[in-house]
Amino acid sequence: MMKRTPPKNIESLPHHSSEPELSVSPKSKEAWDRNNERHKRKYNSEQNKELQLLRDDIMSSIASLRREQGEKFSLMETNLDQIKTQNTELQSTVEFLSAKYDDLMTKLAFLENEKKGTNDYIKSLEEKVENFERIAKSSSLEIRNVPKKTNESKNDLINIVKSIGVVVSTELQSCELKDVYRVTSNSNTQANGPITAEFTSTITKDKFLTNIKRYNREHKTNRLNSSHINMTGNTPIFVSESLTSKMKKLYYLARDFAKQNGYAYHWTAHGKIYIKKEDGAPTRRISKETDFEDLKQLNK
Repeated sequence: MMKRTPPKNIESLPHHSSEPELSVSPKSKEAWDRNNERHKRKYNSEQNKELQLLRDDIMSSIASLRREQGEKFSLMETNLDQIKTQNTELQSTVEFLSAKYDDLMTKLAFLENEKKGTNDYIKSLEEKVENFERIAKSSSLEIRNVPKKTNESKNDLINIVKSIGVVVSTELQSCELKDVYRVTSNSNTQANGPITAEFTSTITKDKFLTNIKRYNREHKTNRLNSSHINMTGNTPIFVSESLTSKMKKLYYLARDFAKQNGYAYHWTAHGKIYIKKEDGAPTRRISKETDFEDLKQLNK
């Protein structure tokens, strides 16, 4: 193996940062650098154009988006203005309706008070009419179930009343009768409607009715009937006070109430209704429908 001794003065040798390009001449190198620089500039110019196009596209998209957003905002503002207008109109309508409602409630309260006053006035008038009708009927009797004669005249009716008076020992004069007529319905004029006998005084009427009741008590097996007034058959004849329409309805209810609640007697006197359970028991007067409820409470 061979050994070499290093040179004594190493610092005198030239140093290079890299190996020299020995195969390229200085002229060739200069040409290469110019060509390389030209390609580099061309690349930068194309890139700038592409960037510029991209920028233009982005700016165009942003502008288009701004226009669309602007249109949308404009439409939203228009719709918002319409909504505000509608709300204003709706508020005005609600306020108008509220005022009308308050006005109607005031009128309704006034009409209710007026109606109450009118009802009270009508009720008082009905009571007055009822009293007038009761007074007008105070001297009248109603004779029911009397057979109707063919071509019956007012004289026939007067004779029927007189015949009944003879049977019960109460002779009547024609002058003691104010009027006598038979009530018939329009649908059946041949029916045996009730006969109304109006006397000239309440005293005569009361005496006539009292004697009929006495006669029927004394002749329980042969009460007043058609044979007693010279008519064929023995059809029962019923005589009672002439009542107003209101009292007739109330008397019907009283008879039904008496049957269901153990009242043995029911009758009318001077246009008023009475019921009684038995002899010695208190007599109850019926003047309105609510009296039945009071009596039911007493019976409990």
